[in-house]
Amino acid sequence: MSEVKRAYGSEALIEEQITLELSEISFLESRMSKTEPRAQISELTRQRDAKLAELASFRNIFLPVRRVPVEILSEIFELACLPEDGIFHSKHAIALYAHNLSSVCAAWRKVALATPRLW
Repeated sequence: MSEVKRAYGSEALIEEQITLELSEISFLESRMSKTEPRAQISELTRQRDAKLAELASFRNIFLPVRRVPVEILSEIFELACLPEDGIFHSKHAIALYAHNLSSVCAAWRKVALATPRLW
């Protein structure tokens, strides 16, 4: 479970937070469109970009891949690292694929590290 979901709990609270983030982004963009000093526009742009990143993390919680059971994800990782001919020629190549999978996000890293056949 992601840190964001742990912090906010229910899906309803997360959806509320998404709505709030969208409102704050709109507010920042409206301030940016007004004649503000250049330094202030830079700060507003930075704040807006930070809000967009927060919004993306909230929206990512609802992606279908987040609901795939760990056991299934582990099996997918094993199959993804399996050579096309089904024969393991080099442990190094498998480890490279496993490393790439484990670099996607913290949840995938945890699953990859808990899948002994990858290493």
